[in-house]
Amino acid sequence: MAARVPVAAADTVVRVCLLLATAIALGDGLQLLARGGPADADNVHRFMAGVYIGWAPLFFWTAATIHRQGVLVYFLAVPIFLGGVGRLVSFAQNGILGPVGVFLASALLDFTLSIVIVRAHSTALRSRRVDGGCLKNPSWAARPVTYGGARTRPACGWLNSSTFTTRR
Repeated sequence: MAARVPVAAADTVVRVCLLLATAIALGDGLQLLARGGPADADNVHRFMAGVYIGWAPLFFWTAATIHRQGVLVYFLAVPIFLGGVGRLVSFAQNGILGPVGVFLASALLDFTLSIVIVRAHSTALRSRRVDGGCLKNPSWAARPVTYGGARTRPACGWLNSSTFTTRR
């Protein structure tokens, strides 16, 4: 049985941000699904509601398994950031249609959440690294690798140069 990996503070920050993104995606998706949109764009609004609701389990699963995640977290930060860009484009084209405070808080949350996710996850990944570039404690890092009968040090990944040995 593999040793339990301690949760770093940066992982906790990413987890909280992803759970917040889960709540936002689920809440906004359900609201948009129930409310719909203008008659000429209702199908698009309800389609996007389904997309938002579909993102929620992915955010939740990633938050629950944060210690095993790598690049996926960065990909999940992208649509959050693009949501903020979409709000700014809407503001530039249509002005602020609702309360100014709500709009500014939403846009600020989109940008802040995505930036915090990327920074905290980068910090968490760096804290999991050891001198040789291996991740600490994953189950695949502890087993030795054998190439042609030569026993090497523990594997660090499929394409990591420290996985291979040179024969003399």
